[in-house]
Amino acid sequence: MSLIFGIKLPSEIYAQHNFHTRMTAGKLPLPKVHLIIKNRLTQYIKVAKGYAAVLDGISSDVKSILNDYPGFFTFCSVSDGIEEIKDFQTSGVVAFARGTPFVSMNSGTLSVASQRVKVNKEQLDENRKIVSSLAKRLW
Repeated sequence: MSLIFGIKLPSEIYAQHNFHTRMTAGKLPLPKVHLIIKNRLTQYIKVAKGYAAVLDGISSDVKSILNDYPGFFTFCSVSDGIEEIKDFQTSGVVAFARGTPFVSMNSGTLSVASQRVKVNKEQLDENRKIVSSLAKRLW
């Protein structure tokens, strides 16, 4: 948020080179935040204890920024703009490494960087549902 919108910069030096300054200088509109995704959850859809404070901090920061700069967002409340999802685990790593969307990726043993990696069908199917749900929120 600091580098994109130029708020709460850690140092004045950032103001010279950040995205916000360059967009403003070019008289271009800044993007808007449509959705914030928290993806550090356990397989049982509970926030992992080690990340709970960080995730709560994100919500608190977003609430503060949303109150001070509502024009940066397409939503009006934190609950409307934050989605908590499970981590994509192995299937996510394989999809990213192969540049393959979940929708067209196969389960089974796949080649990744000269290694054979097993992608679980149930995990992949669940990840497809998650991505589909997120896409529906954006369109």
